[in-house]
Amino acid sequence: MKKVLLYCMSLISIANLGYAQQWRLVPSSSGVRIWSIDIFAPSPDTIYAMGDRLIQSVDGGASWAEVSQQYGSDLKIDRSSSKYLFASVPTDGEGDGIAISADAGKTWKLVGYSAGPLRIFVETDPFEQSTIYAGIGPSRLLHSTNRGVTWDTIRIPAEFHQILDLKICPSNHNVMYLSCASNIVKTTDRGLSWQITNGPQGDAELVVDPRSTDIAYAMMQNSNGIEPVGIFKTTDGGSSWTQKNHGLEGRQGLEWNFHAIALNPKIPEEIYLGAFSNKNSILYRSTNGGEEWLPFCSGLPDSSAVGAIAIDTLRAKLFIGVHTFWSTTRGIYVNNIPTGIVREQVAIGIEACVLQLQNYPNPFNNETMFRFSVPFVQSCRIDIFNVLGKQIATLFDGIARSGDNELKIDLREYSSGMYFCTLRTENRIVVKRIMMLKWFSGRELDVRCLTIRSTCRAAVRAVTSAY
Repeated sequence: MKKVLLYCMSLISIANLGYAQQWRLVPSSSGVRIWSIDIFAPSPDTIYAMGDRLIQSVDGGASWAEVSQQYGSDLKIDRSSSKYLFASVPTDGEGDGIAISADAGKTWKLVGYSAGPLRIFVETDPFEQSTIYAGIGPSRLLHSTNRGVTWDTIRIPAEFHQILDLKICPSNHNVMYLSCASNIVKTTDRGLSWQITNGPQGDAELVVDPRSTDIAYAMMQNSNGIEPVGIFKTTDGGSSWTQKNHGLEGRQGLEWNFHAIALNPKIPEEIYLGAFSNKNSILYRSTNGGEEWLPFCSGLPDSSAVGAIAIDTLRAKLFIGVHTFWSTTRGIYVNNIPTGIVREQVAIGIEACVLQLQNYPNPFNNETMFRFSVPFVQSCRIDIFNVLGKQIATLFDGIARSGDNELKIDLREYSSGMYFCTLRTENRIVVKRIMMLKWFSGRELDVRCLTIRSTCRAAVRAVTSAY
């Protein structure tokens, strides 16, 4: 039999030899202090930023408008609807609390609060649209599976006091890393049990490589001038951590600190690090997994701080929130992701590129479960189209772990009929026809099925042409 090979494109990063793009302040954001930026993955035109107020962009960051005077940090957008927002906001008491908005940030409802001025965080599950985690108070980790309507508490051992940050592994949501003041801990069963890693002690913010649960980074915030500062990395699931400060040396001290870290999900070796400084650069970039850091500050003001970093992988743009003493130079800055990227063609067997997509039940009434399978950890996107070829929903947009994955979806807001579900990776696409029936009588069902059959071929052409 004739042997067939496919050439799949894989991205690898190369060192940025002193090259830097020019940062530009978006005029409509000028004067706003920003502590958090989040991009709505299903439609990156929608971006929210929160600091001393809440602002929104509906044109991919080209312009911004104020939504409300609500101020806070750690803003997250619900994966299934850009109208649902979660954030850490100040309360009437001594500390911050978790608040939810169901109307795109115009009004907010407080759902929990801390007893003191501790850092509060919110984290959304990449595989379950309505699942949220929130850290509140010294040792309370809350969990909701219905967009924050009800919450339960995940038990955290007493010695893991003052939890600071949580990151869910994009390739396996059963694995999570939790930053505590005393250490970094890890769970492999979504919080049923926790194990201490050999991580650094102190105030750490975490990011996890989307391809592997064993690779994670800890950004240490030097809050007292004594604790370790800089970047620590593990490649063995937390058994050992190595400081990765090459290019950051000599910058210890209270006048220089870190506030933000972001990892490019398409190119995980590319990491951005935001700092506060009166003397040094405020933004650094590594293209080799933290082995070396170079300043990335052309066009940014001096004596300032980077409070938030967000990456739009669809349009290859970076957004950062910059704080300065002068209102005319603070706001959101935008930059194109540097083009120091090469594509390498790797020959692999045809069986390695096989994708599978199936839902059950099918037909279904409002809700159905999707099972999709990919041969290796990779970025993919699952969309729903109607029979006219119009995209109506995005079920998943991120890194999928190898093997079988499952998603539960609810389409009750749409009418009965035939839809198309697409699973797309960088070089492959699979289309699945699905049917939603809402308790029709036999006569209505016959008429609807005749209509569906007559439009089926045109719809398939419309869906595939969208790519």
